[in-house]
Amino acid sequence: MRKALLFAVLCSITAISSCKKGESLESITSKSIDEINVPANFDWGSSKDVSFSIGVDDNRFQNAIHVIKIYLGDPETNGQLLTKGSATSTAPFNTKIALPSSLTEVYVVKVAPDASTVTQKTTITSTMVSTGIGTVSKNSAVTTLKTNAVKTNALETSPDCTTGCGTIVTSSNSFDLNAGTTYCVTQDGLNVNIQNTNGGTLRVCAKNVTINGLKITSNVVFIVAAGGSVNLNNFNWDGGGTFKNFGTITMGELKVNRGTFLNQGTINASGNFVTSSNTTSENTNILNIGGQLTSDGTVTNSGTMTVNGTAAFQNSQSFTNTGTLTLKSQTTISGTFVNSSVFTVTSGEISFNSSPTVTNSGTFTATSSRLNTAGTFTNNGTVTLQTLQHNSSGTIINNCKFIVNSDAIVDKPIQNYSYFKIGGNLQLNGSGRINLFDAAMFQTNSLNTLDGLITGSGSTSLFKLLGSIDQNRVTDANNNPNGSAAKFSGTVSLYTTLTVPTGLFTSPAKKDNAIYIAKSDCNPDGNGTAPANLDTDGDGVPNAQDDYPNDATKAYNNYSINYTAGGSTVAFEDSWPSKGDYDLNDVVISYKYLVVTNRDNRVVNIAAEYKLLATGGDFQNGGGIQFNLPSGSATNFVGSTGTALESGQDSVVVILFNNSRNQQATWNTKISEAISPNVTYNISFNVTNGPLLSSFGVGTYNPFIWNGSAGYGRGYETHLYGKKPTKLANTALFGTRDDRSTSGKFYGTATKLPWAIEVPMATFKYPVEQTLITDAYLRFAAWAESGGTSYTDWYNNIGTGYRNDTKFFNK
Repeated sequence: MRKALLFAVLCSITAISSCKKGESLESITSKSIDEINVPANFDWGSSKDVSFSIGVDDNRFQNAIHVIKIYLGDPETNGQLLTKGSATSTAPFNTKIALPSSLTEVYVVKVAPDASTVTQKTTITSTMVSTGIGTVSKNSAVTTLKTNAVKTNALETSPDCTTGCGTIVTSSNSFDLNAGTTYCVTQDGLNVNIQNTNGGTLRVCAKNVTINGLKITSNVVFIVAAGGSVNLNNFNWDGGGTFKNFGTITMGELKVNRGTFLNQGTINASGNFVTSSNTTSENTNILNIGGQLTSDGTVTNSGTMTVNGTAAFQNSQSFTNTGTLTLKSQTTISGTFVNSSVFTVTSGEISFNSSPTVTNSGTFTATSSRLNTAGTFTNNGTVTLQTLQHNSSGTIINNCKFIVNSDAIVDKPIQNYSYFKIGGNLQLNGSGRINLFDAAMFQTNSLNTLDGLITGSGSTSLFKLLGSIDQNRVTDANNNPNGSAAKFSGTVSLYTTLTVPTGLFTSPAKKDNAIYIAKSDCNPDGNGTAPANLDTDGDGVPNAQDDYPNDATKAYNNYSINYTAGGSTVAFEDSWPSKGDYDLNDVVISYKYLVVTNRDNRVVNIAAEYKLLATGGDFQNGGGIQFNLPSGSATNFVGSTGTALESGQDSVVVILFNNSRNQQATWNTKISEAISPNVTYNISFNVTNGPLLSSFGVGTYNPFIWNGSAGYGRGYETHLYGKKPTKLANTALFGTRDDRSTSGKFYGTATKLPWAIEVPMATFKYPVEQTLITDAYLRFAAWAESGGTSYTDWYNNIGTGYRNDTKFFNK
């Protein structure tokens, strides 16, 4: 607009309240726009283009199409669909989406050719996201579960006896361990007696050494080096200290008492293994325990650990297994227990006591054991038991495969998101609940008690009863026998060959033996026959996933961010190549895009809606959008009155309007003026020989304005920072007045200030006339100076210290 350039510069530099442009400016409360010092690589974007490559780890369907969908938010709770396309087991789905810089995660859904779906939460840590998605769908809460696992340290390097030795032991004798001295045993076959322990370090590098009477105290370090071997007799851990083995140790009881234990070699302990609280114990190789295990403190096993006696994992302990853990007798688990590899119990009962937190992400096998549960047991891998008694406090959360070979008694909730199988009889008592989610499957051979409830949520799940049901053991709400009491509710179907009363069901629950449940890595059985994938147009995309089932040239809709909420906003200063007053309200336009692709993920059609929100000045500004498409590739253009494809361009350029002053009678930036209605522009056009979605993307593209007032002209284009001018721009203007554009980084001042910004919301509040954006948005300057890494929500956070609400124009 026609704004005094000197005024704008002085006002932004000095921030004095006497500066006027129709009314007084209040003293600014944030850093002046000209004081902002931004990093060299900052592009002023509140959004970022994120490229996704989603591979298919599912080889069940040869090279048939799997449909990949990416959502902003959980699709089960109305998360917005952003992009959609084809992938196969050999070709990933590649796409590019403009996302808010503050966004840290999306949801990826794979729909297989048999219509089975898998959902996976994916974290965004960079502008390139590559991931695979298989056949297992986990509930969102557990997909991102941080198991309280203790990170296994990297392998330490074994010391030797060539350096750092104060005393070299080369003969069998008796001696004291004294503080400040390192004793190195270097002669094979010695028999050493430790008389008194006053501190110090005992390092063994020799073989077949017998050590008698070693006591570890708080200032003692005992190390068996790689290649060394020791027989420990009358060993005692009195408290504190350090025990590290890189060789081979044979001993009786091993008690770790308030110290640090590390085994990277082999330990054969014929007695008990006891770890006390405030202790860190780690096994990375072989640890054989002949007696009992009493685990407290922090224990990690990434090697092979075998316990022949009973095992008790104490309430205050944290045990993490990333290796192979084998227990051969009765087991009690309290505290935190995490298995992400191989955990086997060969005999004896397993009891969860004192409400532990137990997580299995590997294999948990106890085919001769009964599991008595308490606390929260989360299974992300495979559990195989003999019998299950789930009748204490707590919940079982199953996200993959949970198999009970014989009988199960259920008095408490089971949350099943995948596959749960009872090989014998299920007794579902009154307080028991089986909750099924999103096409999960629960199978039992027989059901002799049905006092509890079975519910379904999300996609229809299946409760499969292979054998009999004792209807005399079906009870009503008062626990009285009633074979028709409602026990199934929600989106769940009952599979049974028996005749059952309809009163068992609360709609939409029903009996349905034909329901299709897909097989997967977690569900080896499945049920029913996959529905026919009707593909009317023959493009290889089933009708159910094809947004254009009767048009083989189109398949998928892809949406810009916040599409259903109006999209995003771009706000311009219109004085280029001179600075404006940085109220960023001279032309304000919201926009949203629908990009249509075919089965090969190529762009075939673009539709958009733009809304002119403000025209804060008297310049006769035009507005348009440049697309990264060759000019001749846009065909069948349809648009609102006045919109058109611009001729004389080497790329596709759409003109929305030529004179902003003809679009709105008032500016929509002055509180004293009447409000002009928003002006909406709709356009669409086909794209011939369209690019892949991975290169074209769904985003901001290149919106621009130009100053068509007398003395200026079509060449006075203004774009977002870093965007390229169109062919009709006057490039001779670059580097004049306040512009300091460089090749590839157009439209920036000497201090890299832009002439336009975009924000990923359609309801962006722009400043009232004559108000610096830094006065309205108090975190704008800090966001810019951080290079966009801090205060990424500067534009939509309404918390204290983020904005001055008196500085906005409110319609």
